[in-house]
Amino acid sequence: MTIFTCPENAEGLAETDAIMAKLEAEQLQKTPASGKLHFVKQCRRAFKALLADPKGLFRILTRKKPLGSIKVAVVADGGIGDFLRINAVIAAFSKKYPNSCYDVFTGNSGRARLTFAGLSGLECIVHKYLLNWVQGRYDVIYESHWGMVKARFGPAAPPELAQKRQQSRHLFALAEEYDGGSASNTMGRKAVAQGFGYMDVLGLSAGLESLSSMTPVLDLTGVENVMSGQHYITVHHGWDTSNDDQNTPVKCWPLEHWQRFVQVFKQRFPNIKVVQLGAQTATDISGVDVSLVNKTTFKQACSVLAEALLHVDADGGFTHVSRIFGTKTIVLFGPTNSEFTAYRENINIKSGTCGNCAYVTRKWEHLCPRGFSKPICMHSITPEFVMQHAARYVESRLVEHAASPLRAAGNGIPDRDHG
Repeated sequence: MTIFTCPENAEGLAETDAIMAKLEAEQLQKTPASGKLHFVKQCRRAFKALLADPKGLFRILTRKKPLGSIKVAVVADGGIGDFLRINAVIAAFSKKYPNSCYDVFTGNSGRARLTFAGLSGLECIVHKYLLNWVQGRYDVIYESHWGMVKARFGPAAPPELAQKRQQSRHLFALAEEYDGGSASNTMGRKAVAQGFGYMDVLGLSAGLESLSSMTPVLDLTGVENVMSGQHYITVHHGWDTSNDDQNTPVKCWPLEHWQRFVQVFKQRFPNIKVVQLGAQTATDISGVDVSLVNKTTFKQACSVLAEALLHVDADGGFTHVSRIFGTKTIVLFGPTNSEFTAYRENINIKSGTCGNCAYVTRKWEHLCPRGFSKPICMHSITPEFVMQHAARYVESRLVEHAASPLRAAGNGIPDRDHG
């Protein structure tokens, strides 16, 4: 996998790595061990869930398990990307064990419906802590946990799952033992050193193979692309709508960089539209041809993204969606560990000045761990550098279009490659 660096600065990155390793170690010492939640707190959550979703519990208790099936409980929370990654685990599990069926336990049922509806075998989506009442009814329990999957296997679970997981446990043991992102960051560094990425660890921690070639399932049946038939790229400047903090996250590319990128792109490609996607956290980028901010549902935005020539974004939910549909994406990395989390299909760009600080402090998402008022990681990635890679890819697609103008459907551009 190639990751492009802007600017090239090996000395600066070495200094940053040393600072981040120290902060990470300090944060890990403050991180509570997983599973140490007080019994009273567990009971309180279970009773709260019962009051919130009694019908969900009734459905689970009164439903009979199909003969010979594998019953799986999936605990999912977090952002869209977290849901789609656990979706990929279930898609891989379904492929290996077609006789499986699933219940999803979550604190965000709306997000679960959006991201799990296309999975065969899905039976119900219920309150996250109802699982405390019914754990014994499942052969396999998967819980998304800081970059890996916590797994519990019952007597009827395929024995190879536990065996495979145990063989790879050295990769994710630290993250499994602690309730905190600092452990997952340490896990990511160690995994990269051994040649593994996020989707490898995710699959292996579930007792499966690497998921690097597995894409989630997202059902867009009946969803119309409002940009259909047009040549366009998509951009996104926003963040997870479930995040309470109104400050712009550290991982966002500066608005002035977005505006400059759109300007130089339109100078180079005046006939290709720039379409901005986003919801309530998005900031309008001046110069775009079409703004769909707060004008589409999530699935409508996905349908637009699915037929885009190219998508440009900071690391976030839409970069996981674009992979499902094979839309080439330029992903800009600052605080996130690009070597661990990046998809090989994308054009991945990281800062050469600073970065890889995710979870090294408690407020890393909104306050630069090094104290910079303007995070230098994302500010150092220039619009011109991003434009170089965007132009190279778009021009290659236009050459394909000139050679083979017919396309089965969509925006008139030949089918994109997935490599």
